[in-house]
Amino acid sequence: MTMEAQDVLDVLTVLAEAGVSPTLEGGWGVEALLGAQHRDHADVDLVIDLREVKPAVEALAEVGFDVMEHEGVATVRLGDNYDRVIDLRSVASDVHGNAWVATRDPGDGPPDIPAESFTYGWVAGRQVPCLSPEVQASLHRGYEPSDDDRDDVLRLGERFHTPVPAEYRRY
Repeated sequence: MTMEAQDVLDVLTVLAEAGVSPTLEGGWGVEALLGAQHRDHADVDLVIDLREVKPAVEALAEVGFDVMEHEGVATVRLGDNYDRVIDLRSVASDVHGNAWVATRDPGDGPPDIPAESFTYGWVAGRQVPCLSPEVQASLHRGYEPSDDDRDDVLRLGERFHTPVPAEYRRY
């Protein structure tokens, strides 16, 4: 099964009701920036504060999501009986809203996600928090891109004029 737009909105609602403030990244983050769904998604990727991992996992367990894999609290993958998947990536934030992935300390150089990179987009007509086009594009570097990854990065480049690495350009 895939994660549909309504599934994403339901997950965001469950987490908000638990006091967790998730931010979309990955495929659904790109779709939110573009304001429309362009492809199917196997999962939803969320950035959450390190302190919110436990309440997020507990709230999602109440609606049928169980932990499938985890690397401590840095990354947690949850799934349900309908084959829907949620990937949580935790970050540590400073008082200015800058964020570092949980495997790094805020004193370890510049933030992975600068405060100004937290923005919003739209999923099924609802305003949702997501990462900026520049950060979304940068998250697609460092691995062999799939066709979906290529399409996502190209769409961001076309719409927001973000840099498109050579390995993403079609010849």
